[in-house]
Parts: sequence; C-alpha cells; structure tokens
Amino acid sequence: MKVGTYNDLTPAEARVLTRVADTGRELDLRWNTVQAYSGQIAGYLRWLRRNEAIVRAWSSERKVETYLKKRVVHDRVGPVAREQAFYALLFLYGKVLRLPLGDIAKLEAIPHARRDKHSPAVLDAEQALAVIGKIEDSPWCPYRLMACLLFGCGLRVSEVLNLRVKDISLSESRATIRNTKGRSDRPVMLPCCVTIPLQRQIERVKLLWQQDRERGLAASMPGMDGLRRSRPSWPFALGWQYVFPQQTPCPNPQAWPGEEKILYRHHQHMSSLQKAVRAAAARCHLDGVVTPHTFRHAFASQLEWSGVHLTEIQALLGHKNIETTMIYVHRQQTTVRSPLDNALEGARALPRPPERPVLALPFPVA
Repeated sequence: MKVGTYNDLTPAEARVLTRVADTGRELDLRWNTVQAYSGQIAGYLRWLRRNEAIVRAWSSERKVETYLKKRVVHDRVGPVAREQAFYALLFLYGKVLRLPLGDIAKLEAIPHARRDKHSPAVLDAEQALAVIGKIEDSPWCPYRLMACLLFGCGLRVSEVLNLRVKDISLSESRATIRNTKGRSDRPVMLPCCVTIPLQRQIERVKLLWQQDRERGLAASMPGMDGLRRSRPSWPFALGWQYVFPQQTPCPNPQAWPGEEKILYRHHQHMSSLQKAVRAAAARCHLDGVVTPHTFRHAFASQLEWSGVHLTEIQALLGHKNIETTMIYVHRQQTTVRSPLDNALEGARALPRPPERPVLALPFPVA
C-alpha cells in the first residue's frame, strides 16, 4: 500500500493508513488484504472529515454503524463490499487504534443486501481447448502455455504467476505450488503436453537470468524480506527466477512505505493474462463468460466427471474445506428427458428435408 496515492487525505489521515500498513505487516497479513483494508479505511476517514461537525461527539460504535448503513442504503454497495468495509473498520479500531467498538453483534446485524447464488461459468473440454487455441502469445510471454497450466493443473492465476524455476520438476512431471491463498505448499501434476513448451520457456528464462546477472538485477521476493536478508544470494540464483518474468524491471510491487526503491525482475502482471484470455473467449463467441479463473472450475468439473473422488479434487485445488471444493465442481446434467422430446418420439414422423452439407464450426456451440 502506497500512502502517497491517497492525495486527498490529510497528513493525520495518511499517518493512520501508515499505521494500518505497519500493523498488517506485524500481523503478517496478506498484501492484498492490507490493500483492501486501506482502501475501505480511507473512504471511512474521508466520510468522518466531511461530517466532522455531526459525528464529533458520537461513539466509535455509532460512527461505524452509521457509515455501514450509509454504504448499504445510499451507496448501494453489494454484500461483499459491505462485509469488507465491516472487517476493515473492525481491524482499524481493534488492531490499529485499539479503541473499544461496543457491541460487535449489533454491527454485524446491520441489514444488507442478500448475496445472490450465481452459478459460475464452466467450460467443457472442447470449449476449454478452443479458447486456449485462440489465445495469442506476445513476443515476450507465452500466454497459451499459462492457460494450459490453469486448465491442466487447476491453478489460480496468482499461482501460475508465482511459479519459479526451482518449483518445476520436468523429469517427474510435477510442480510445487507455493505462496498459495491458504499459505501451504502443495504438489500438482504437470500435463505431459506442456513438458517441451515449459522446457523451452525455462531456457528463455535462463538466458534472461544471465543478462540480469551482468546488470546486478535480482528476482523480486515479495513477502520474504527476512529470507532476502539472511540469504542475499538467493534472489540472484537461477532457481528463484520466475518462470513467466516481466519484460521491464520494476520496483518491488509490494514495497512497504519507507523501503528503498530497488529495481527487481518481477513476474508477469495478472491483467495481461486476463486480457489475453478474454480476447480469446471473444473470438470463440464466449465473451463475457470466460476468465482465467474459469479454467480452474473446468479442471475440477472434468475430474469429477471422470470419476475422481471429491477429496482428491480438494487436495489438488488446495482447499481446506470440502464445501469450497463443491463450488468448483459442476455436476453433469441428469438423465431426465424433456417432455418435448418424449412427445416428439411418439408423434407422426415428418418428411425429411433435403440433406445439407454439415459445416464444422471452429468453436463448440455453447
């Protein structure tokens, strides 16, 4: 979180956000969590400043309750944003400011919009292959190979981007996924079809690493500050280089306020892969449906359809709870037939129209 990006905050409010970042670092929170909390708290601080004459004498509980109601009733935010704002303010008062917040249960009971139960998009095998085949690689990054890993291994986008050379074992067709959402490493199988493309990509990384060594350029190691200090040679080792590096060196994207701005070789940005997948889906007439995360749903569903036990799918996806895995597994349609088909079967046979040549579509019909 870069406090300087909140240009409209007062110096006192900026100091509060600095304390939020420092506390998040002390508690070893995820970087994305600290960023999300900082954004919500910044909005709360702006609201307090605009309504200072009214809320000055209010208790902390009343301020938070009024702000959350305002977000729900007037700003019409969804349930996810409302919950995020609630936990961000809970973190602000409980962990940063250490001020009592009153009855938490009363705050949790504030009416908010009901979360809709949407069925995520899921692709069958033909559709997934069609989208992957339409992905266009850039001169620098093999997006198609990254999509193959998403679908073939069931990885999250962040897990593909954080792959390092030392995590790939081509001889065993295995990869170790680290820095996961659940903070636990897990092994996954590598599809045989990606062995040669991965080997070529690692060779390209090796050439880039040799150039970076001459320039004194190290690989970024977000969240490993202590390891970077105790093992200063590791960021310069081949094994710690990203499998999908960024073309242009940049400062540490997760640098905390006050840290020295040193150039590193970071991994590809998440948005570049997202754009490549969305463009390929549009070419397959599946735009608005497919994202990189859709391949993770397709991975789980394909395994379930092929008879793999749910607990094995849970282990491959890295979920702690089986209920989370159930969200990713999409059951196949039942064998119940439509009444229209049953009626047509018993109806009088109609004369057949003249045969027409069948044209093969370049993509499966949804």
